[in-house]
Amino acid sequence: MYQKESTKNEDVRKEPHQISPYPVHTKEYGKVAQDPIPKDNTKELSKNKKKQVQQVVRSTMSYALTVDITILMALSTVSAEQSKVTEFTMDKIEQLVEY
Repeated sequence: MYQKESTKNEDVRKEPHQISPYPVHTKEYGKVAQDPIPKDNTKELSKNKKKQVQQVVRSTMSYALTVDITILMALSTVSAEQSKVTEFTMDKIEQLVEY
């Protein structure tokens, strides 16, 4: 009885749970492995979104240093992109927050 009631209240996600705080590139072998990572050509977002990215970086920095150091890699890449926030940067932020 209790189990049936508890399963009704569970959060049903469309996507699987995030297991990594940053996007992981697929492994490439041979000559292709030496190619540089392509540049981010997505459109730049508004100042409002830029402020949102800065708030997420600021709030997760202390958490990363005291509790979970695995998100430092994601914070490093996002904080380097704070000056020019693009759609790809927002995707990284969403993945970090969902982690």
